[in-house]
Amino acid sequence: MRNRIYYPYAKGQATFVLTPTGDKSGVSTLRMTASANTTLTIVGDGANFYTNSGGTEGESKTWTVGTSLTTTYIKCTEEAKLIIPEQRLITQWGGTSSDVSGWVSSTNAATIISEGFPLRNLISLYINGNSSFKGTFPVGLTSLVLDGTNLTFICSGAFPVGLTRLILNGNFINYSHDGTLPLATTVLILSGNLLNLTGFDVSGTGNITAFTLRNFVTTAMTAAQLITLLSSMAGRTGNLPVTCIISDYSNSPTAATIRDATANVNGTDAEKAKYWITQIFANKATTRVTLQDTNIDKP
Repeated sequence: MRNRIYYPYAKGQATFVLTPTGDKSGVSTLRMTASANTTLTIVGDGANFYTNSGGTEGESKTWTVGTSLTTTYIKCTEEAKLIIPEQRLITQWGGTSSDVSGWVSSTNAATIISEGFPLRNLISLYINGNSSFKGTFPVGLTSLVLDGTNLTFICSGAFPVGLTRLILNGNFINYSHDGTLPLATTVLILSGNLLNLTGFDVSGTGNITAFTLRNFVTTAMTAAQLITLLSSMAGRTGNLPVTCIISDYSNSPTAATIRDATANVNGTDAEKAKYWITQIFANKATTRVTLQDTNIDKP
């Protein structure tokens, strides 16, 4: 039986399991920001921090996260544990204003697994690949980017109210929600086989600069649900991008029928959907709605 590593729990601590994959030759990238300098520790002989991306220089069991985005590299050949002594100090796991992932790990590099949802004071979380998290969202989260085929994420509860950037892209992101999106959301990209966001309401304030609903419900939208979504887009306070992409529609009536319909708010489902699309065109920057891969363009 393989020996397992145990570490005494301390109040306020966060613990993550590092497990090698493949031939164990890969190196993972970890980026974090803290509200005050704090030193993380790896427990176990099978993993270390490094100062270079090749995992050959500056080997250490400790790494200090600074008050600006700080980067380290981890090579893992046997299971080990990553210990954050005071989880309250970690505010960013990855970048906020730019697409800088806080965890990049692919074939042959480590998987990181949380024991409970990580870091309750996070304002930004960006994870890419080889990871597994389970729990509820940190309440102060403003940016959430989960992007990767080897990323498992099981979460419950409503989105944080201040969430502005929401990108969920991966087939193992398991999240269901039947309420509206956070009012402040300005980047919206959803694509994943296990997502089930059935609120169909994007009302809110602020300009949405990216809008893609490609794979976001487990049962395709009905025409009535599509009409609810389109009307909330038209009525939102703030702009929408030039192209809005919507899939996961039952296609009854078909997207082509909606494209060719005469706009009428009191008409058939196709005519109602076309009416709200024309309202989006009239009141937003949008010139194309791509519905089930059918382009509906502003005249």
